[in-house]
Amino acid sequence: MANDSVWGLDPCKKEKVQEHCGECDDLPYGMLEEGASVENPERIDHFRKMKFRAMRRGRQQLTKEECEKVLKRNTAGVLAVLGDGGYPYAVPLSYVYYHDKIYFHCAKSGHKLDAIRNCSKVSFCVTDQDVVVPEEYTTRFCSVILFGKAQILEDEKEIRESIERLALKYAPDDSEANRQKMIEKEYGVLCMVKIDIEYMSGKKAKELIQK
Repeated sequence: MANDSVWGLDPCKKEKVQEHCGECDDLPYGMLEEGASVENPERIDHFRKMKFRAMRRGRQQLTKEECEKVLKRNTAGVLAVLGDGGYPYAVPLSYVYYHDKIYFHCAKSGHKLDAIRNCSKVSFCVTDQDVVVPEEYTTRFCSVILFGKAQILEDEKEIRESIERLALKYAPDDSEANRQKMIEKEYGVLCMVKIDIEYMSGKKAKELIQK
């Protein structure tokens, strides 16, 4: 029941994809979508096998729009990094999604930041739904996984905007004055990190598919 779909198939940069296929212009993140029309279908197989796995059950795959809705309406996700000693380190955290990126805050030192400095490649998972159906020995699930590179923000304008977006997401009804007061109070001890999304996958239970 794990999310093993891949929303997009190609780990190459968009311009590199276009060197192989001239029909990639409108494909998000520069990836080939399932069923894309190209002169040589073997090229799709080539891209598919390079790094990320194609979805086995394409009917359960979420569209980009569905993936974005999941990211926007949820309030917690799990960040996975390459931790100490080569062990995976997965940690739940709050986040905000905007401009096709994930932003989150943390302390200015710790396991997450050490791992990101050592290896910027990360994944991030958000579970949208997980309803257990015991009589069927299954769940009605929906989740999104994304892959990308994490970057510790240094630009003051981007730091400020991401903090404000985060504050607005979690306290939308607060006054502007109090929001700014809280931001100023915590600003000095916060570190902001963004994930530039390279690949995104989404999957839902077959029972949730509209017929």
